[in-house]
Amino acid sequence: MITPLEIENKKLSKSFRGYSVDEVNTFLDEIIKDYGKLYIQNQEFRSRMEDLENEVFKYNNLENTLKETLLIAKTTGEDIIKTARDKAEIIIADAELKSINDTTKNERNLEKLNSEINILRMEFNAMKSKYKSFLESQIKTIDEIKLED
Repeated sequence: MITPLEIENKKLSKSFRGYSVDEVNTFLDEIIKDYGKLYIQNQEFRSRMEDLENEVFKYNNLENTLKETLLIAKTTGEDIIKTARDKAEIIIADAELKSINDTTKNERNLEKLNSEINILRMEFNAMKSKYKSFLESQIKTIDEIKLED
């Protein structure tokens, strides 16, 4: 891009039938002045555009970082939920197994107690029979006793 200084330093050759030098110089001065403003403004816009591009780049990086963080958080959350479900399933399975074991143990204890009750009943009946026989023999002995007159 041509600079305002290059326009100002440009030397044009003179010809016999050329334009008025004063008019050309005045016009060139106006062009130099306006072009200088446009040139500076263009440089400012380029600088501002570069700054904005850097900010856009920074925000794009931030956006990518946030997306990655959200993805990690999502994955971590899903892992935590899966782990909790797995632990819950293990706890439930253990509880069911314990319940089955407890039920089996209680059934065995019940069978043992029923067996003991049956033994006690048989012992009671045997004792009852012995005691009944004893009493009957005592009654018989009493009946056999005679009083002598």
